[in-house]
Amino acid sequence: MAVGRLENKVAVITGGASGIGKACALRFAEEGAEIVISDIGATRLEEAAQEIRNTTNGRVTWVEADVCFAEQIEDLMQQAIDEFGHIDVVVAAAGVSGANYISGGDNESLDHMMIEQPLEHWNRVLQINLTGVMLTNKYAARHMIAKGNPGSIVNIASSAARVALPGAVDYCVSKAGVAMLTNAFAMEMLEHNIRVNAIGPGFIETPMTQGMQADPEGAQMMIGMTPMGRLGTPLEMANCALYLACDESSYTTGSTLYPNGAIGAALAQSASKPEYLRAFAVFGGLAGMAPDLDVFINSSTDPLLFLEYHRHFTHALIFIPIGALIVAGVLFKLWRHPLTFRQAYIAAFLGYATHALLDSCTTYGTQLLWPFSDMRVAWNNVSVVDPLFTLPLLICVVVSLRKRRPQIATVGMVWALAYLSFGVWQHERARDVAYEMALAKGHVPGRLEVKPGFANLILWKSVYEFEGRYYVDAVRVTTKRQWCEGSFIDKLNVGYHYPELAPTSQQARDIERFRWFSNDYLAPYEPHGFIIDIRYAAVPNDINPLWGITINEGADDKQHAQFVPNRRVGPEQTQALLQLLRGVGCSDVAEQI
Repeated sequence: MAVGRLENKVAVITGGASGIGKACALRFAEEGAEIVISDIGATRLEEAAQEIRNTTNGRVTWVEADVCFAEQIEDLMQQAIDEFGHIDVVVAAAGVSGANYISGGDNESLDHMMIEQPLEHWNRVLQINLTGVMLTNKYAARHMIAKGNPGSIVNIASSAARVALPGAVDYCVSKAGVAMLTNAFAMEMLEHNIRVNAIGPGFIETPMTQGMQADPEGAQMMIGMTPMGRLGTPLEMANCALYLACDESSYTTGSTLYPNGAIGAALAQSASKPEYLRAFAVFGGLAGMAPDLDVFINSSTDPLLFLEYHRHFTHALIFIPIGALIVAGVLFKLWRHPLTFRQAYIAAFLGYATHALLDSCTTYGTQLLWPFSDMRVAWNNVSVVDPLFTLPLLICVVVSLRKRRPQIATVGMVWALAYLSFGVWQHERARDVAYEMALAKGHVPGRLEVKPGFANLILWKSVYEFEGRYYVDAVRVTTKRQWCEGSFIDKLNVGYHYPELAPTSQQARDIERFRWFSNDYLAPYEPHGFIIDIRYAAVPNDINPLWGITINEGADDKQHAQFVPNRRVGPEQTQALLQLLRGVGCSDVAEQI
């Protein structure tokens, strides 16, 4: 019998009596987890627990607890420990919407414009949605740390964290807080090997949206804002949470997963007629997301396999017509729509074509020219994560759908192209500064790269090679040109740094695979046996890496190197990044030359 992805794991799920929480409990139990669900209402909890037992034959218990009260959440975690001995996974799914108060069974309406909203209603929404998540994370992490076992925390945020919903200011604010809490708490938990992520669902068929579904205008609004033309299901969200809970996402933390079809949807919409707008958005949006299905290519025996296949053939230019054909063919058969197959294929083609080109604008590297070349194309003119690029584009997509005006989607595309063009200009400015400063130090770089810092086009990381060393600095380009001095590190020399490693061993081959992935920007790092990709760090002028591989010279020749994210990134690095963005510690280039 196949082993479930959560076999021998214990999962605690708040809000587990209904909706996404209940779906997570059921799905996790199917994958072998032992379950503790929590909610308000003993009858609801027992019914949910019995349904899960009947469906999966799994071990399920329940604890009645209100996430608003610290002592009840602390007791919930302790009861889970008493029952099962440890906690491995936590899903913070208890929540309340601006339209229906669902913690418990009263369904009290809390829908108010903010200027009319009673303060106690505002406080209640923030208490449940944000403070409740904080308390759940806090007490779960305490037990994980005390037991010394790695863990995964999954918070339920919302797409309302990024797209405002009129009449639900409290809900939007609370969910935006959950997204930031997830990111910040993940940084604190790195040293304890506890991953913290979130999912940001759109409109889902849950008790939270029942009131809006029953109202014709509310239902029309939800469908109109959803490019796929339907509400999501709790099971679909549970599958997303399962990915974050299990080891398949072992190198992912501090992330909130949202639908990622905005760029594809925008281009497809801009080419469509108003009456076909939604269908074009669905075909284009899903095709725009499809290349990233390669994240599911991994191996339990080869830790570096995912590095080779992420942004591999699915992102190649030659694969665009094939990928678009697959998406169009599947959707054309499964979904009712007004398009001919030719129209569906055009929409899918436009959406799919944007993905690889956009990824190539980032720093990660994309195999655009596969199978003719394995070169990783990285134009380095936009960060992998940049809200200034994504949010205006996403807003244009949503407004275009609601107003049925393709021209608004075109505005989004114009913004995207303008922002990417600005990134090209900033890249050249940053590169000029980096080269000038290298020469000012008496260095003639063998090669030099600059890449944008996290979520901005102002602060750039500079890396250049000179006489067997890598020099890492930051460049700040606004109306001024500024230099933020960093440090240096020796370049990796396998024969020198790992003399006992057999050249024909699997680990030696894995070093070469990692060298290809990192464009040969490799350096030895502490502790001995840790090889890092010098291009990536939380702070642009710092060497402290985001990831690397570990080598064991005493292992047998068949053992693989291990890919590990760096666990030494914390609040200090976040503060250092913010200071550099403000220009603290940087000096004008004219003063240095």
